[in-house]
Amino acid sequence: MLTVFVDGFWEEPASVTRLLGVKLEQHAGVSQRNARIGQHYKKSIIDSFDQHPDANFLAILEEDLDVSVDILSYLNSFYQSMKTTKVSIVYQLGMTRVLKRKLFKNELEATWPEPNEFVDWDMWMRANFNRKDRECIIPDISRTYHFGGKGLNVGGLMQSKYFEKHTLNKEPNVKLDVEIMYKESYEREIDRLLSKAKILDLAQTPCAKIKDAVPDTKDELYVFYIRMDSIDDFKTWKHVATCLRMWDLDARGFHNSMWRFWLKKNHIIVVGCPASKYCSHKPDNIKPIYIPESVERPLDE
Repeated sequence: MLTVFVDGFWEEPASVTRLLGVKLEQHAGVSQRNARIGQHYKKSIIDSFDQHPDANFLAILEEDLDVSVDILSYLNSFYQSMKTTKVSIVYQLGMTRVLKRKLFKNELEATWPEPNEFVDWDMWMRANFNRKDRECIIPDISRTYHFGGKGLNVGGLMQSKYFEKHTLNKEPNVKLDVEIMYKESYEREIDRLLSKAKILDLAQTPCAKIKDAVPDTKDELYVFYIRMDSIDDFKTWKHVATCLRMWDLDARGFHNSMWRFWLKKNHIIVVGCPASKYCSHKPDNIKPIYIPESVERPLDE
């Protein structure tokens, strides 16, 4: 069930596959740079589904990753929901993805960028003309760790800035409450969390001090509000992400203009107002954070 796809005829990766006894597929590269990468992915996905006609899902793992000890049990936990859900879902684990056959065959394959279209295939997949307001499911703690410091899109500086400090789950057989991920259940859970979250009033807090303003507690639940005038207004969020040393090159990981993450051992919820429907939980006396100007990313600790 495991195949290594290699873009080009290189002896080193071929020898590793022989050593491990896994199947190898090599093919000549098509086009250049990011278009070549996109064509490599397209052929690899098509060949994988063709070679396994009974498989409804495909796990795609890039080669410059370490994986968590529970990555297979994690994916298996979601398997039943992936089979029964009426919508097509992509499960996103950083540089690992689980792709539904129906989504690829019915939608993505026919419109996949051509060899002369120099676009990043993963950015293309995440564009809303493909997602159609569907969302990726992403774990709180990553199941993959990116170690590749040299590539088309990632160099040493970007690796150290955005990937080197990433946490990788090291606990085996983590038990997940999959039922809570269904839409209705998840919406109830978010309302429940917001109804009991402790509010952080950070409107006057300098961006670089936001992390310091989160109490040094453990397992507490906090919420703070940021200004977000529309669903595609990410100006303040990206500046907050910069100051928290999170991913700030674009906006990711949000649901209904709301983000969730863990900081200083506490569960944090960030709600964009007035764009998010969850703004109904904001007290009238709380003013959302507004950061219109760019800020400097603090040094890693």
